[in-house]
Formats: sequence, C-alpha cells, structure tokens
Amino acid sequence: RPGETGELIAQGENVMMGYLGDPDGTSEALKNGWLHTGDLATVDEEGFIFIKGRAKEFIKTGGYRVSPQEVEEVLLQHPVVSECAVVGTPDELLGERILALVVFREGVVSGKTIESVIDHARSNLPPYMVPGAVEPIEAIPKTESGKIRRTELRRRFAQPLKTT
Repeated sequence: RPGETGELIAQGENVMMGYLGDPDGTSEALKNGWLHTGDLATVDEEGFIFIKGRAKEFIKTGGYRVSPQEVEEVLLQHPVVSECAVVGTPDELLGERILALVVFREGVVSGKTIESVIDHARSNLPPYMVPGAVEPIEAIPKTESGKIRRTELRRRFAQPLKTT
C-alpha cells in the first residue's frame, strides 16, 4: 500500500531464469515465479516506486529498521564530510548500533569535528537513526561500479561500539 515499505518483487518474460551454477541462490531469489530483488521500496499514491535500500543492508537497532543511505545523505550535508558509509555493529541491548565511517575533508579531523558531525546528525535525524559513533577512515572501500562494500566494512568494524 502507498507509504508502506516492502520488498520489491518482479515477474515477467524479462526476469532471469536463475543464477548459473547456483541452485541455492536461485531458490532464494526466485519463489513461486517471482524474483525477490532484496530491494526495499515504497510506492506513492500515483504508483511511483521509491527504492529505500537493500534489505540485507538495513540496520536493526532498538526495534527500528534504519536505511544506511538515509543516514549517509544527512551526514554528507555536513561541510567537513567528503564521503561516508554507515553500517551496523553488534550491540547486546539494541541488536545493532549505527556506526558512521567518515572520510573528512583534508585538514579538518579533530575531536570537535567528530562532535559536530554527531550534533548535525542529532539535529537532522530521529534519535534512533543517529550514529552511536563516528570513526574517521582514509577511504571508503567500493566495488568497480562505485557501490560501498558494506560487508567488508561490517567485518572490519565488527567489534561492539563505545557509545558517544
């Protein structure tokens, strides 16, 4: 229904028949003739579809599902942030805590800079979407097509966060 978030699924002559040599992946993606894309989306009253992100990338924190892209869009509005990636890290109480990995513009990294990024997030996001920590990083790992390698970042920063 309009305004609700759900998985985008597709059916038709143009949909793939399966993954070559990967029957498990095929059975996970194709169910009852429908391709389950793994993309979460909403639809508006006019039928326009808006992709919110990948289901596997959503962060589950304190009963909420948070789109990393939504948090990244806000962080990128801060003048000292050049690039960023948001991932979930383990948290006993919340399930996952939000970690923002930030490439700062040259010459601006300091404790006050990190605090200002967190303050910016607090001013522009609901409390459950505010990163629990901001970590400076030299570069965001990306695929050849420019997508953030979130799995690599989650592995690299898998330890529980110190709360800010």
